[in-house]
Amino acid sequence: MPYDLKKVSKNGRVLAIYSAFCRGEKISKQAEADRFGVDVRTIQRDIDAIRLHLDIERDYFKQKPRTIIYDRRSKSYMLEDIRPL
Repeated sequence: MPYDLKKVSKNGRVLAIYSAFCRGEKISKQAEADRFGVDVRTIQRDIDAIRLHLDIERDYFKQKPRTIIYDRRSKSYMLEDIRPL
């Protein structure tokens, strides 16, 4: 029986989106909003929370810097490694 994503908590939704980013998937705010049954502004806040988490990974845990970028061509967000110059 398929799981109803519209009943997923905020934490579950953020983790699902983060996992998709980690798998290299591109995220469309509208598609995710439709999938989870929330407003696109909610998905934007989720992406902002993931960006904050990535900043904490970099600064506190000294992990490889990564960020979420917006790809204008595909009109979606993706996870990108920040390469030092």
